[in-house]
Amino acid sequence: MKPEYSQLTSRDDQDTLSECSGEVQRRRTRPACWKFFLYPLVPWTLCLILAVLSLFLAVALDRNVQTHALGTFAKGYSTDFITARKLIRVAQTSFTGGPAFDDDGNMFVPHPSPKRFVGDPAVYPDIDYNWNNLTWGRYVLITKDEAAATWGDENFAQYWDKQRGGYVSGFDMFHTLHCLNNLRKALNPAYYGTVAEIGHGASPKGHDGSRTRARSEEEGGFLHQDHCIEQIRQYVMCSGDMTPIPTKYYPGLGRNYVESDVPHTCRNFDLLHDWMVDRYDGAGAVKPVM
Repeated sequence: MKPEYSQLTSRDDQDTLSECSGEVQRRRTRPACWKFFLYPLVPWTLCLILAVLSLFLAVALDRNVQTHALGTFAKGYSTDFITARKLIRVAQTSFTGGPAFDDDGNMFVPHPSPKRFVGDPAVYPDIDYNWNNLTWGRYVLITKDEAAATWGDENFAQYWDKQRGGYVSGFDMFHTLHCLNNLRKALNPAYYGTVAEIGHGASPKGHDGSRTRARSEEEGGFLHQDHCIEQIRQYVMCSGDMTPIPTKYYPGLGRNYVESDVPHTCRNFDLLHDWMVDRYDGAGAVKPVM
């Protein structure tokens, strides 16, 4: 049976168009349901974002303040001598003197230091010269203003040296090198003498107040050695050098052995050493007050 169709009148067309337009208008003006759920979350979301950003900025600023207060390796720490901080230069330097092994297992040094600091001093007299040159003039006179800036206005007066006629100070680096040289000599008593003869620290007083007894000199020598060991230990731990040191396999040895000749980030030693020498007896030396 065929479906029957009839022609719409103009009134029917208008009614249909009105209904369609009304439905479209209602859909346009009706708020979407998802907006009712999201609108209340917007303020909380913004607050959360602001809180996270504030926390991030607070941590970043705190770290920046701490870094600024303590200083940096490349620019100088707050504990570094203020007048010499401008001399700091940083570069990568490969260490030398590390041992290696040939195919027969014999140890040798492929990259010795350009200057000799180890070996038999009886055979190589330049060893003592090089060590002495490292630390010669390590205690220099500094100005009153430098002393106050270094130790504080209330404390610096106690460091006046009557014999030198001023405030005496030196870089701890050179003090530590002196200690290392002292221990080096102690390893060769046949050449350098006993601990008492090597050490030149003040010997402890005996019951009679004398410092000339052999036992007191020996005790003073050992105390000086102990001080040097403690100084070097703390100096190394304080530096916190995190340079990774690998181990390398040597067939002649049959196992791995540490390879210490690797690049390190260092301050330029020569610049600081030249400054010390100049402040000791050069044009930059501070005149004593006698």
